[in-house]
Amino acid sequence: MYLYKYTTAETFSKIMEYGTLKVSGIEEFNDILECALPVKCDDFEKMAYLKYKKLFETSVPENDEIAALIKKIKTDASKDVDAFAKSMGSLATNVYKYVFYKLSKDWEDIKKELRILCLTECENSPYMWGHYAEKSKGVRLFIDTSKIVHDSKLKKVIYKDEGTWFYDDFLYQTLIYKCGGQDFLKDEKLMEKMKKHIVALFGVNAIRKSKEWDKEKEWRIVMLEDDKNIIHRNGADFINLPKDALREVVLGVKYDSGDGVAIRNLKEKYPDARIFSDRVVDGKLESQMDELIGFVQP
Repeated sequence: MYLYKYTTAETFSKIMEYGTLKVSGIEEFNDILECALPVKCDDFEKMAYLKYKKLFETSVPENDEIAALIKKIKTDASKDVDAFAKSMGSLATNVYKYVFYKLSKDWEDIKKELRILCLTECENSPYMWGHYAEKSKGVRLFIDTSKIVHDSKLKKVIYKDEGTWFYDDFLYQTLIYKCGGQDFLKDEKLMEKMKKHIVALFGVNAIRKSKEWDKEKEWRIVMLEDDKNIIHRNGADFINLPKDALREVVLGVKYDSGDGVAIRNLKEKYPDARIFSDRVVDGKLESQMDELIGFVQP
């Protein structure tokens, strides 16, 4: 996949010097809510109650065994569906709290190990130039991500505010299936299955942001600190930017080439990468190649 990376002139110079891209820890991100778990147990009981109430009033799951159980429960609870839904909501919350709080501690440790490279779909965005490229003093890289990592590590950011990440049918149907009086917490197989399910949902938080950020159209390469492809240098972490991964470089409208070292390194390390310079033409940004010929020479 082809994506863009907006960055400062100083960072661009280092990328060209070392041929690497920095992968950042969560604590370095500009969003204070980055990777925060979006659900509180206080919300869960209400959500569970509404879910069960709706389930018993309007729908039947496709699974025959669960459908039969719901039919029986409906008959038993027909005099007071509301009270039953509340009790089921309470039961769901107890199980949820047990799993959620245990795993949320693990999640805090996992967060410290995450290393992320942020990229974007935005081709020529004044917003991105302003926020991530020193108000157009920096550069924009055009990168073939398939040359850097396997597609499985490239994730599209999900922009969502509602805390609905753990309110899913698996959890409700499992609870319904087990609501015949058995002790959830002693069912080791069920708890293990639920843990794996919720851990997977926790992983979504590495690519989740508030809708307020959706203009960035972000993608992320998500790795762990001990990934074999990560290079540790001077207390920071990097991944290689291969020769054939960098396709284009666009210099911002206010980019200052200085002594020209960064451009010379670019031409030496990435001879096939095309170089453009942004200009403002009729109130719009346009990338032009021919104006660079004068200062890209060593």
